[in-house]
Amino acid sequence: MSDPVAAVVDLLDDELDVPVYGASFRGEPPGVLVRAVGGGALVAGYMPTVDARLDVRVYGESDWQAAEVDRQASRLMHALRYQATEHGSVHWCRLEGGPTQARDSDTDWPTVLSSWQVYGDWLG
Repeated sequence: MSDPVAAVVDLLDDELDVPVYGASFRGEPPGVLVRAVGGGALVAGYMPTVDARLDVRVYGESDWQAAEVDRQASRLMHALRYQATEHGSVHWCRLEGGPTQARDSDTDWPTVLSSWQVYGDWLG
């Protein structure tokens, strides 16, 4: 099944040295959480190529570690061009907002949040 979150999780998980999760963070820092945050700006009918908006939240043991893992993930996402996964093909990713450093309100772990527009083949 086509799924932009799962596609980005697969691509980041293949390249990063930390766990990458979709939907909810299940572990200890460092790690990355990818979540869908609504429709994209280019969504139109039943076109096979559409965009999705995703949040990428990085958790770290320190502010520095969270920022460093975010830099690595951002470099990978900026460089993505036509990468196929079992969950769909990612054509490109564009940073829409962030990075924003904060603390998780439940755990007090340092986090960095970035929002992305991800264009790809999700239907089918």
